[in-house]
Amino acid sequence: MKSLTIKQKLNGLTLALLIIFIFIAAFCFWGIKKNTELENMLKNTKQIEINILKLRKAEKNFLARDIIDKNYFETGISSNLLEFDSVVKSTLNLIDLMQNYHNEEELLNSYTGIRLSLENYNASFKNIVVKSNEKGFKDWGFRRCF
Repeated sequence: MKSLTIKQKLNGLTLALLIIFIFIAAFCFWGIKKNTELENMLKNTKQIEINILKLRKAEKNFLARDIIDKNYFETGISSNLLEFDSVVKSTLNLIDLMQNYHNEEELLNSYTGIRLSLENYNASFKNIVVKSNEKGFKDWGFRRCF
């Protein structure tokens, strides 16, 4: 076997370094992509938390203000109920977006649990609204149809 010349050694070393740099660049690209996905997941999770707080605030405001408001029983319109409905829709859309974006089993189970809890909360609140309307109409004496 003949010995390699300096030029062949330099070419081999350059090729090896090029392969190493390509591997490092691919790894960095994958890491940046994964980091961006995690940042988006964190941002969406924080937005879900904010939306849940907005739901609780709209519920509190409805129970504290609207069930004793004569105008609400006359018109049947409440800004708190409208806000509650819009926030529920946006939160459900956000959960759907996250479910479609991630395909890990554990995350999908978490999103399904969050969605189910939100739907149960929405149904319970709607039941409170119906009962409050029935009681309010009796207390205020209004006879109007929805």
